Amino acid sequence: MKIKGGDKFREKIPMLSGKKIIFLPLYVIFVLTISIIIQFYFDLLPTILPSEGILGSTRLIFPILGVILIGSLAIFLVYQMWYFRDLLKTKHGALSYQRVFLAGFGGVAVIFSIAIHNFIPFYLWDLGFWSQLPFRLFITPLTYYITPISLALE
Repeated sequence: MKIKGGDKFREKIPMLSGKKIIFLPLYVIFVLTISIIIQFYFDLLPTILPSEGILGSTRLIFPILGVILIGSLAIFLVYQMWYFRDLLKTKHGALSYQRVFLAGFGGVAVIFSIAIHNFIPFYLWDLGFWSQLPFRLFITPLTYYITPISLALE
């Protein structure tokens, strides 16, 4: 079976020609799995930390921080592929793409991991998530805020 552009791919990336091409999906699955595990670790971190004090007030930042760090890594990996392109073309010639190919594929895999991670709500891991500020406002009954005012008016 002949794949369109397969000859060009083998020419530019000889390290993945032939049966070695199986390493590309394995690499993508590995990077995808590791980045999802890191994001879940940041989601679970608030359940490990104490709920009082400074760490208690910063508990809600960790899930967002995990996505920001993984997203920054993805952007860096994809950016690196384009940033070093001209430098590697002059240094390595036709094999320049082979040097940054895995970094680019890794960056795209990390972006996919962020998309997959966004389908799983992180507040399921931490049952006290909705009782923390600023979300306490959303779960407190409206009568809690109205009752003191009505008692003061009487």
